[in-house]
Amino acid sequence: MSRIKFPNPAGGVPPLLANLDPWDGYAPQRTRLLTHLAEARVANPVVLAGDSHSTWFSELRTDFDDPSAAPVAVEFTATSVSSDFPIAFDAPLKALNPTLNPHVRYFDGSRRGYLRCSVNRAAWHTGVRTVETIEVRESPVTTSASYAVEAGTAELVKA
Repeated sequence: MSRIKFPNPAGGVPPLLANLDPWDGYAPQRTRLLTHLAEARVANPVVLAGDSHSTWFSELRTDFDDPSAAPVAVEFTATSVSSDFPIAFDAPLKALNPTLNPHVRYFDGSRRGYLRCSVNRAAWHTGVRTVETIEVRESPVTTSASYAVEAGTAELVKA
Protein backbone atom coordinates (compact mmCIF):
# COMPACT_ATOMS: atom_id res chain seq x y z
CA MET A 1 0.00 0.00 0.00
CA SER A 2 2.87 2.39 0.63
CA ARG A 3 4.21 4.49 -2.20
CA ILE A 4 7.46 3.12 -3.54
CA LYS A 5 9.73 5.05 -5.89
CA PHE A 6 12.43 3.22 -7.85
CA PRO A 7 15.35 4.69 -9.76
CA ASN A 8 14.96 4.14 -13.49
CA PRO A 9 17.34 1.21 -14.20
CA ALA A 10 17.80 2.47 -17.79
CA GLY A 11 18.68 5.96 -16.57
CA GLY A 12 17.26 8.89 -18.43
CA VAL A 13 13.70 10.14 -18.35
CA PRO A 14 11.85 9.70 -16.11
CA PRO A 15 14.55 9.37 -13.44
CA LEU A 16 12.12 7.69 -11.02
CA LEU A 17 9.60 4.95 -11.66
CA ALA A 18 6.68 3.38 -9.79
CA ASN A 19 5.25 -0.09 -10.11
CA LEU A 20 1.65 0.58 -11.12
CA ASP A 21 0.50 -2.99 -10.40
CA PRO A 22 0.14 -2.49 -6.59
CA TRP A 23 -1.31 0.59 -4.85
CA ASP A 24 0.93 3.04 -6.73
CA GLY A 25 -1.40 2.40 -9.65
CA TYR A 26 -4.35 3.44 -7.47
CA ALA A 27 -2.98 6.56 -5.79
CA PRO A 28 -6.31 8.47 -5.51
CA GLN A 29 -8.01 5.44 -3.95
CA ARG A 30 -5.12 4.94 -1.53
CA THR A 31 -5.28 8.60 -0.53
CA ARG A 32 -9.03 8.37 0.09
CA LEU A 33 -8.62 5.27 2.25
CA LEU A 34 -5.73 6.68 4.29
CA THR A 35 -7.53 10.02 4.69
CA HIS A 36 -10.59 8.15 5.96
CA LEU A 37 -8.44 6.29 8.51
CA ALA A 38 -6.96 9.60 9.68
CA GLU A 39 -10.27 11.49 9.84
CA ALA A 40 -12.12 8.63 11.53
CA ARG A 41 -9.22 8.27 13.96
CA VAL A 42 -9.14 4.52 13.48
CA ALA A 43 -6.94 3.10 16.21
CA ASN A 44 -4.02 0.92 15.20
CA PRO A 45 -4.77 0.07 11.56
CA VAL A 46 -2.35 -2.51 10.21
CA VAL A 47 -2.09 -3.47 6.54
CA LEU A 48 -0.75 -6.90 5.58
CA ALA A 49 0.56 -7.33 2.04
CA GLY A 50 2.63 -9.62 -0.12
CA ASP A 51 3.45 -10.66 -3.66
CA SER A 52 6.31 -8.20 -4.08
CA HIS A 53 9.00 -10.90 -3.70
CA SER A 54 10.64 -8.74 -1.03
CA THR A 55 10.00 -7.59 2.54
CA TRP A 56 8.86 -4.02 3.21
CA PHE A 57 7.75 -2.49 6.53
CA SER A 58 6.35 1.03 6.13
CA GLU A 59 4.50 3.78 7.93
CA LEU A 60 1.54 4.88 5.82
CA ARG A 61 0.80 8.60 5.50
CA THR A 62 -1.91 10.58 3.74
CA ASP A 63 0.90 12.56 2.08
CA PHE A 64 4.00 10.49 1.28
CA ASP A 65 5.78 13.65 0.08
CA ASP A 66 5.69 15.05 3.63
CA PRO A 67 7.95 12.90 5.84
CA SER A 68 6.93 14.96 8.87
CA ALA A 69 3.24 14.03 8.43
CA ALA A 70 2.03 11.71 11.15
CA PRO A 71 1.59 8.10 10.03
CA VAL A 72 -2.01 6.83 10.05
CA ALA A 73 -1.27 3.10 9.70
CA VAL A 74 1.58 0.63 9.33
CA GLU A 75 2.16 -1.93 6.61
CA PHE A 76 3.92 -5.28 6.84
CA THR A 77 4.70 -6.72 3.39
CA ALA A 78 5.90 -10.30 3.30
CA THR A 79 8.48 -11.63 0.90
CA SER A 80 7.83 -14.74 -1.13
CA VAL A 81 8.68 -18.25 -0.05
CA SER A 82 10.32 -19.25 -3.32
CA SER A 83 10.16 -16.47 -5.97
CA ASP A 84 13.23 -14.25 -6.25
CA PHE A 85 13.39 -10.47 -6.19
CA PRO A 86 15.80 -9.06 -8.79
CA ILE A 87 18.94 -9.13 -6.61
CA ALA A 88 20.54 -6.31 -8.63
CA PHE A 89 17.90 -3.95 -7.17
CA ASP A 90 18.39 -4.96 -3.52
CA ALA A 91 21.47 -2.89 -2.62
CA PRO A 92 20.43 0.23 -4.59
CA LEU A 93 17.00 0.24 -2.94
CA LYS A 94 18.50 -0.22 0.52
CA ALA A 95 20.78 2.75 -0.19
CA LEU A 96 18.10 4.97 -1.75
CA ASN A 97 15.06 4.20 0.45
CA PRO A 98 15.99 6.79 3.11
CA THR A 99 15.84 9.46 0.39
CA LEU A 100 13.23 8.16 -2.07
CA ASN A 101 11.00 6.32 0.39
CA PRO A 102 11.60 7.76 3.88
CA HIS A 103 8.41 6.10 5.20
CA VAL A 104 10.00 2.65 4.65
CA ARG A 105 11.48 1.43 7.92
CA TYR A 106 12.75 -1.95 6.67
CA PHE A 107 13.42 -3.48 3.26
CA ASP A 108 15.08 -6.71 2.18
CA GLY A 109 14.97 -8.19 -1.31
CA SER A 110 17.78 -10.68 -0.78
CA ARG A 111 16.07 -13.36 1.35
CA ARG A 112 13.05 -15.65 1.04
CA GLY A 113 10.66 -16.51 3.83
CA TYR A 114 7.53 -15.35 5.62
CA LEU A 115 6.31 -13.11 8.44
CA ARG A 116 5.40 -14.30 11.92
CA CYS A 117 2.99 -11.97 13.71
CA SER A 118 2.08 -11.86 17.38
CA VAL A 119 -0.75 -9.60 18.49
CA ASN A 120 -1.90 -8.62 21.98
CA ARG A 121 -3.53 -5.58 23.58
CA ALA A 122 -0.20 -3.79 24.01
CA ALA A 123 1.40 -4.25 20.59
CA TRP A 124 1.63 -6.00 17.24
CA HIS A 125 5.00 -7.72 16.73
CA THR A 126 6.21 -8.97 13.34
CA GLY A 127 9.29 -11.08 12.79
CA VAL A 128 10.85 -11.64 9.38
CA ARG A 129 11.52 -15.38 9.16
CA THR A 130 13.97 -16.25 6.38
CA VAL A 131 15.99 -19.15 5.05
CA GLU A 132 19.61 -19.11 3.89
CA THR A 133 18.73 -20.66 0.55
CA ILE A 134 15.75 -21.97 -1.40
CA GLU A 135 17.95 -24.31 -3.44
CA VAL A 136 17.69 -27.16 -0.92
CA ARG A 137 14.64 -28.57 0.82
CA GLU A 138 16.09 -28.27 4.34
CA SER A 139 17.47 -24.86 5.26
CA PRO A 140 17.68 -23.27 8.71
CA VAL A 141 15.07 -20.61 9.46
CA THR A 142 16.17 -17.46 11.31
CA THR A 143 14.56 -14.18 12.33
CA SER A 144 16.21 -11.53 10.14
CA ALA A 145 14.41 -8.56 11.66
CA SER A 146 11.71 -7.82 14.19
CA TYR A 147 9.48 -4.75 14.40
CA ALA A 148 6.50 -3.70 16.49
CA VAL A 149 3.73 -1.15 16.54
CA GLU A 150 2.51 -0.28 20.00
CA ALA A 151 -1.17 0.18 20.82
CA GLY A 152 -2.27 3.76 20.25
CA THR A 153 0.42 4.54 17.67
CA ALA A 154 1.00 4.09 13.95
CA GLU A 155 4.79 4.08 14.19
CA LEU A 156 7.12 1.16 13.60
CA VAL A 157 9.89 0.47 16.09
CA LYS A 158 12.58 -2.19 16.11
CA ALA A 159 11.66 -4.93 18.53
